[in-house]
Amino acid sequence: MRDLVYAWERVNDSVASVATKDLLFVHPDVSALEAAKIMTARGVGSLLVGDGIKAEGIVTERDLLKALSVKEQIPAGDVMNPDPLVVEMDEFLSEVVELMKERWTRHAVVVKDSRPIGVISVRDVARAVSAGRNLRKTRVDEFMTVRVLSVERTEPLEK
Repeated sequence: MRDLVYAWERVNDSVASVATKDLLFVHPDVSALEAAKIMTARGVGSLLVGDGIKAEGIVTERDLLKALSVKEQIPAGDVMNPDPLVVEMDEFLSEVVELMKERWTRHAVVVKDSRPIGVISVRDVARAVSAGRNLRKTRVDEFMTVRVLSVERTEPLEK
């Protein structure tokens, strides 16, 4: 999804010209924890599982979140990003994509009058791209996620 969003101007190009070509493989016996460490260190959201030539499957960040669900009472404040990308609701999606690329992030807090009113993610931007929208003319508030849950900094992630 990140490749689609980051290359949104080339949406009519072939998949081969837009897709990530630096393939990272892990052996099927690598632990989920080790796979998570590799993803974090390399700044990627997925790893191919196989022998380096043939892919038996793919493991994604979301797969790892499910597999490594929090077992301890870790406060959200301990794992949060204390300096998230913040954008105004009337910014254009093309500007937000550029900021996401610069900051290596896939989410931004959307504000109006300095107060959070939503979140915009690469998934939201991908919806705009797949709908054929011109990101230079589409505002953040047209595609942002509005239902935002509030969690206190000291609140455990698992109840």
